[in-house]
Amino acid sequence: MNLQEIKIVLSRIGVDASLLNTHKEGQLQISCPLAKILHETKVDTHPSMGIKYGSDVAWTTYNCFTCKSSGKLWDLVETVGKFENREDLIQLAGHILEYDKPSISARFRSISYEKVEEKEVILNSNVLDRFENILESSGKDYVLGRGITEEACVQWNIKFDSRQDRVVFPVYNFRNDLQGAVGRSVNGRLPKYYNYFGFNSGNTLGGINVFRKDRFRLVLVEGFFDLLRCYAWAYEVNADVACVWSANLTKKQATLILGLDKSVIICYDMDSAGLNGGKKAQEFLRKGAFCVRRSEWLEKDLDVGAMQKDQFLAALGVKR
Repeated sequence: MNLQEIKIVLSRIGVDASLLNTHKEGQLQISCPLAKILHETKVDTHPSMGIKYGSDVAWTTYNCFTCKSSGKLWDLVETVGKFENREDLIQLAGHILEYDKPSISARFRSISYEKVEEKEVILNSNVLDRFENILESSGKDYVLGRGITEEACVQWNIKFDSRQDRVVFPVYNFRNDLQGAVGRSVNGRLPKYYNYFGFNSGNTLGGINVFRKDRFRLVLVEGFFDLLRCYAWAYEVNADVACVWSANLTKKQATLILGLDKSVIICYDMDSAGLNGGKKAQEFLRKGAFCVRRSEWLEKDLDVGAMQKDQFLAALGVKR
């Protein structure tokens, strides 16, 4: 966004245009619009918020040195809109999100992942006919006992392999083409997880076929049962959910995530695998993601797939 456009946006959220100070090229200094929300004094008489803009930055961003709030310009507008209960500002934030969105090349200019050349495999959806509908199978009680709703089973087209006693999660790409399926054993049979049709789980994420642009957050979970358990709750806080299939994020998966332009919340279990995998994923994604953090909670024995709604939302640390 250019300086004039930014000034118009700032005036909409109550920033006095006469007090705008061009600190230096590409940077603007203003009184913090969040002072009445986050500042102890409720006012910001000495401008403490910086706005960074221009063609050499991926996003127009803000940072307040007093209340320590920071983020993208659209996020600032949305925060003020929600606090003042102004639908016009919330809508404006959405417009800024799309207008200010950088090209993929801009987001990747500092990333040096090796390019993975692999032909994408697309399957005929009829291959799933070999499986039973989960709600009409002997696996129904297992799935419902894990806290997965019948609505989720229908929405995600969950199947059951009665020959191997596995709950089957079909995997689709962004265009909703079938790429494979992952089965989870319900009776202790090894391996615990099995990839059908030669599917390579390290090449993609579970759940990407239902991503939406207006959900500006992405919650990463380990397995597809975690996804089935919490996806509807995440939608309430404008977050998509993707499962990594394990606690180990691959380069190909990281590349997919960084191309989404979403703030990332890593919500792995708090066991050793989840903690170590979450730390590595965080380091990986910080190379290019605007905002990435690891969620934590006090009950370390509580897995994501066993959480209740309030526990999950508290773990994310975001407000509805």
